[in-house]
Amino acid sequence: MFTYVFPRGKEEFVERCQNMNNNVKRCKEVKLLDTIKDYIQRLRRTEKQLEKILVIRQNLEPDFKMQIPFSYICNRDMKIVYASTAGAKHWGYTPFEMEGKKLSDLGFSSQVAEAVTTNIKTVFDKDVSLRDKIIICRNNQDLYNYEYVLNPLHAGEGDVGAVICTIWNTMQVAIHSELIKYTRWFKEFIKYSPFGVVLIDREENILLYNELAAKLYPGSIPGPTGLSLKEIFFRLGFNAEEYYNSVFLKALRGQKIFAEHRKVLDYNLLLTCFPLKDNDGQILGAAVIFQDITEIIAYQNKIYRLDKLDLIGQLSAGIVHEIRNPLAVISGYMQFLRPKVNPGMQSQFDLILRELGRVETILNGFLSVAKDKSAEKSFCNLNNILNEIIPLLHAEAVKQSIEIQLNLEEGLPELFLSSTEIKQMVLNLARNGMDAIGGQGILAFSTRREGDEIILSIADTGCGISEHVKDKIFAPFFTTKENGTGLGLAVCASIAARHSATIEVQPAVEKGSQFIIKFKLEEEKTA
Repeated sequence: MFTYVFPRGKEEFVERCQNMNNNVKRCKEVKLLDTIKDYIQRLRRTEKQLEKILVIRQNLEPDFKMQIPFSYICNRDMKIVYASTAGAKHWGYTPFEMEGKKLSDLGFSSQVAEAVTTNIKTVFDKDVSLRDKIIICRNNQDLYNYEYVLNPLHAGEGDVGAVICTIWNTMQVAIHSELIKYTRWFKEFIKYSPFGVVLIDREENILLYNELAAKLYPGSIPGPTGLSLKEIFFRLGFNAEEYYNSVFLKALRGQKIFAEHRKVLDYNLLLTCFPLKDNDGQILGAAVIFQDITEIIAYQNKIYRLDKLDLIGQLSAGIVHEIRNPLAVISGYMQFLRPKVNPGMQSQFDLILRELGRVETILNGFLSVAKDKSAEKSFCNLNNILNEIIPLLHAEAVKQSIEIQLNLEEGLPELFLSSTEIKQMVLNLARNGMDAIGGQGILAFSTRREGDEIILSIADTGCGISEHVKDKIFAPFFTTKENGTGLGLAVCASIAARHSATIEVQPAVEKGSQFIIKFKLEEEKTA
């Protein structure tokens, strides 16, 4: 049988009961505290893992941004016992410095602090979750909209030991969402723009570029952005002075350029550049937009040449016939009188006849350039035409110690040509090449098919063609020869145009020049 011995006095009994209650309460508080501590430790571990994940994600996607909500845990004294890294940083503290602070210490107005405190007490007392919004004035001028959620933290028996508060800036979330949207639109615009676009920062690093910019200089711009602009310039062969005077650095220095035509390496570009500034007018970077107008310039030159040819044709049609008639009379009488003069005068007659022959050649050149229709055309094999021409060049080539090389692709489709005019064009180009060689060297002919084109190349190892005259050589009357008429290459350009072919000159592989003529295959022969 159990016998309970009461204390000797009532006061002692009450005191013992109170001590027992206090011990139970302290045990619960210790248990609650241990539970909260354990929760905080797990929360910190989760936060570290999340930070690592975000770092990995941002390395994979540099433009990826994510707003992490701010988390805090408050005890019954309304003091913060935990703050997430992002939550502490938002108020200008470290997580350790946030511990022990109250809402009023964070710059909350008394009205806002009272409203949040009341909600926290409600969570403690009624064991419920609450959601609310607040507006906080920071720096005495900026208003921030926040939304927060309060949730109870329980011990094992279900007692509320603390309240966790999760806050996020609703305006920042909205702005961030808008920013993501407009950034995506901007990148799509850059990507599908019909112009090349390059953006750089003020440290002269590439921030963004599109495919057209990369295609212009293949291999010079790698995949990842952030590469030094200077490194790309030097990789393309520019020197320090050219880099300093580039439109990129001019834009970084505040200069604006609109639709300026510049020759860059092998391209004709229409360039626009301007600085990128912040709201205070400080230069943050620069944008360069360019259009490749190389083909447009080529077409303009072609049209210009054709206009000249047309002008010559109009003049020639009216005067060549009138000149030829008296020329034939003069030549005939000179040939008739030559045998009748004394032998000492015959050399002068020979000189006159040679010069008359030269005039005839020039007139024939006029007519060839001025033609607007080809001679009769038929389907011909280009290789056969070349094989017929080579014997005509052989004697002169042997005389000058020039080696003629042939590299003709077999099985080429036939072309719809005037064989007479093509022979005239090839002979003109071949003799030009031999004149350029001027002695021992190589004159090479090659043919090949590329897609729907047959390409004829005539290359020599002569002195080459200067860059400053390269665009003028097909113009009528332009010549670099002392006794040239300036019509030989103009005739070649005219013949090419009448065959819907293109003709261009390029530096040869080793030295000299090569003329490249591209013929389009006729549909009935490509079907």
